[in-house]
Amino acid sequence: MKVTVFSLWRDSESYISRALSQVEALEANNEDVEFEYYFYENDSKDNTKAILEDFLKDRAGRLISETLGTFKFGSTIDLQRMKAMAKYRNKILHAAKPMDSDYCIIWDSDVEFEPDILNNFLKFKDEGAMLCPNIRQNVPCIMGSGDDNTYYDSLSLVDKFGIQCMTWASNPFYDEADRAKYEQGLPIEVTAAFGGFVLIKTDTLNKDEVEWYSHGGLEHWGLCARIKDVAKKKIIFLPSVKVKVEIPQKEINKHTQSMNQLKAVQQQRLAMSSWERQISSNDIMEGYV
Repeated sequence: MKVTVFSLWRDSESYISRALSQVEALEANNEDVEFEYYFYENDSKDNTKAILEDFLKDRAGRLISETLGTFKFGSTIDLQRMKAMAKYRNKILHAAKPMDSDYCIIWDSDVEFEPDILNNFLKFKDEGAMLCPNIRQNVPCIMGSGDDNTYYDSLSLVDKFGIQCMTWASNPFYDEADRAKYEQGLPIEVTAAFGGFVLIKTDTLNKDEVEWYSHGGLEHWGLCARIKDVAKKKIIFLPSVKVKVEIPQKEINKHTQSMNQLKAVQQQRLAMSSWERQISSNDIMEGYV
């Protein structure tokens, strides 16, 4: 089996050693798998580029490095950031196409994962073309579960009804059937998801029309729309396949007030029937094809 790994980097020296050590552990845990790497880096002020060059010197793949003088957004919801991220992701994707691998991993380089993650994904390989993990963050649940960690990538996660899922919730789904599947660790079909580390069948990602784009929203919505509507493939959320990110406490503290406000909104929506939620919610994926 052959796997193509994609990742973006910028000023990553503070965590790059840990990140690449995870990749080495992944390789060691899958000695029968051939890996190739397509990395994109831009505008780093530290040694990120040199470290990536050294990592790739004995591995198959390519590093695209550019000095663009672009603004560094950080982790924020900003339309210009989403358009820029789509551009960067597509640059490295187009550099790799057509790929002769079996699967592709799309990995946000600051996301932590275990060496057996590929095997955990492959248990569900027949469920859909794009498999998305349960990405956890060190933020307590505001919805009453008592859990000290919650689902992180709630902006990307849109359920099968086109409703964006809950934020700062251990179980992020509203729909009763989806919530039950989540608790049982069963695959859940969704309209869109990401989660920082996805497995996609290469024959799907190789299609010309399948790429990232933004129409006023998250670039991952664009990719998912193309996979569903153009490639006619399923996107699956996997509650049992977990990765994680670490959020600085000072960032968590910034959102204390908004957490309380959001809790009330989400509790009200959770109490609605599926039909009530659909008619009271805007389809955030409208316009994505």
